[in-house]
Amino acid sequence: MTTRRDLLRAAAALPIAAPALLDSARADEPRPAGSLLDRDLIYLNHASIGTAPAEVIDLASRLARETERNPWLHVWGGARADEIEQARTDVAAVIGARPDNVARLRTTTEAMNLLAQGLPLEPGDEVLFSNLNHDGASRCFEHWGRRLGYQTRSFALPIERARDLTEAEVIDLHTREIRPNTRVLVLPTIDNTVGMRHPVRAIADAARQNGVDLVLADAAQSVGMEPVDVRTLGVDALATSAHKWLQSPKCHGLAWFTQDVIDRLEPMVVTWGQRRWDGTARALEDWGTHDPTAWPVLAECVRLQSNLAADTERRARLAARVRERASDDPDFALRSPADPALATPISAVEVVGRSSADVFRRLFRDRAPSDRKLVFRAFAEPLNACRISVNTGNTIDQIDTFFRHAPG
Repeated sequence: MTTRRDLLRAAAALPIAAPALLDSARADEPRPAGSLLDRDLIYLNHASIGTAPAEVIDLASRLARETERNPWLHVWGGARADEIEQARTDVAAVIGARPDNVARLRTTTEAMNLLAQGLPLEPGDEVLFSNLNHDGASRCFEHWGRRLGYQTRSFALPIERARDLTEAEVIDLHTREIRPNTRVLVLPTIDNTVGMRHPVRAIADAARQNGVDLVLADAAQSVGMEPVDVRTLGVDALATSAHKWLQSPKCHGLAWFTQDVIDRLEPMVVTWGQRRWDGTARALEDWGTHDPTAWPVLAECVRLQSNLAADTERRARLAARVRERASDDPDFALRSPADPALATPISAVEVVGRSSADVFRRLFRDRAPSDRKLVFRAFAEPLNACRISVNTGNTIDQIDTFFRHAPG
């Protein structure tokens, strides 16, 4: 069992941050550069939806206005063709991908629906996933399985003891569920409930050794939060919602597919113009009337996150503070992994004896007793927990505000 001493040892192993870095945005100080958040808001919900910086919103607005000066020229006339190609290359590089293997979709959910209805699965084939899969990466397979005849099965990871899970146990829990007819395994790189970093490569390798054909990764909670490289993950497809940790405007997503999947996958939308992209992921995009500003805007998001290593360290320090506070105080219980290999900037924290919905209502809607509104995710099921997901604009003081006021 992981002890408080283990937690503190893991936190101490992280590089020490200067106090000015971690406490630079207290309630009476300006917001971080580029932030559009209300000044009376403490935003601890980046795992639900991110906060696009002003620079990105300004660029999106400027490009949209330029487009409307001559819509035909910018949409169909190729005015931005070179810019779009360069942007696609820059964005694909963030996940170590070739541009022709990446498609811009709206969300992770859209990408998973594309896979659920477009893969050549047959009656009797099974798609397997755990209870930590996001609904957007499981319900679509259940729906299309009923329509197309393949089977789906969900198995239960012991979320109630997520705090004490180890990497080896997580790998074993996935491997033991594979059956002879399991053709596809769907899993998150990091789940959105307890924020557990799944050992994806090890799980994928074990799955293939047990006969699984395809491993599909929901990376909505990792791309932009930490380095992701599809060349080393061992998966066949990966999808992310850029409006989370890449901090894009809403409804921007990315999907990556191996060449084998591209060759086997049917498009979800069929329209004119797609044949020119046969054999590439571009054919899986909707090539009707498209938004010529989308790729340049995503490329700007990538540019603003060019120092990902430093940002990753900062998020780790903030997350260590959450785990420390949740483990130190008897009013709280940590419901997320404490193992440093599995822990992430997403933490589920139970306020002992309090409904998470009531805690949220008091700290956000009633704005009491703090003089600032706090935004976080309140889970009733499968855990009664407040999910705290921190990003680089957050501070130690903001985290402490939650722990100071949540018990009431």
